[in-house]
Amino acid sequence: GVLCEALFAGATVALTEDWSSEGVYKFCEKYKVSSVYLEPPMITNFIDLYYEDTKMCLKKVISTGDVLPINVANDFISKFKPCYFSHLYGSSEAGVVAMNPACRGTTELKSVGIPSYEVEIKIVDPETNSKLGAYETGEICVKSPQVFKGYLNDDLLTKAQFDEEGFFKTGDAGYYDENGYVYFASRFSSRLKYDCWLFSTIELEDILEQHEAVKEAAVIAIDAGRMGKMPKAFVTLKEEWKNKIDESALLEWFDSQVVYYKQIRGGLAIVDSFPMTSTGKIDRQSLFDN
Repeated sequence: GVLCEALFAGATVALTEDWSSEGVYKFCEKYKVSSVYLEPPMITNFIDLYYEDTKMCLKKVISTGDVLPINVANDFISKFKPCYFSHLYGSSEAGVVAMNPACRGTTELKSVGIPSYEVEIKIVDPETNSKLGAYETGEICVKSPQVFKGYLNDDLLTKAQFDEEGFFKTGDAGYYDENGYVYFASRFSSRLKYDCWLFSTIELEDILEQHEAVKEAAVIAIDAGRMGKMPKAFVTLKEEWKNKIDESALLEWFDSQVVYYKQIRGGLAIVDSFPMTSTGKIDRQSLFDN
């Protein structure tokens, strides 16, 4: 769809075979790419690859595939100075659900935008299925012509993923404001409960990535016995901080930033790199298995 839109608009489409961060960076420089869709790990790596005399000509940058911390987005914008920067919210099943309008430029980094053309969004309480109002967090449900028809040879799963009004249940938590802008809060699968308190691993990752030494963070939930689940964290360090800070110092800093039930009781490990999925996301299941 993205390729067709670009071609219909009369743009030149450039395709690369090298999908490493360094390869894509050099490709964008060489062919003066002005519009690009990047996943959060690649955006982080672009920041590391940046140099003062870069020949990059990026004007429109869209972050897609996973959650991008706001501080990383701000760092990218300050270096590459695109005219437009936005998160894209969507999924394989629902297509492009929401993006920020072009008029917002680089100013709207908290919201994932407004619903795309012909997309209807409602927020519901996942327990009662009742529709929620502005600023009330619930499950994001989507209806549009681009939503898939169902899972191949799995009628039961298909039925479970759609409500009686034909809305697809994304499994994501979010809310909208009084102007109709949508905000992604977390994935229900990323939520854990410790000592009866419910919170999201994504929130903990955002806090970890606010530390000046941390490049990327991933948090998983591990068993805590009768207390429920507790977080365990993995981080990569920025180049200038390697061998200058250890796990205990990061843990002490983090635990001072949060209430007791959000503390990383499962431990924190500094790693050289993260295992990645085929779609460019951090493979949290691999972290859990190992």
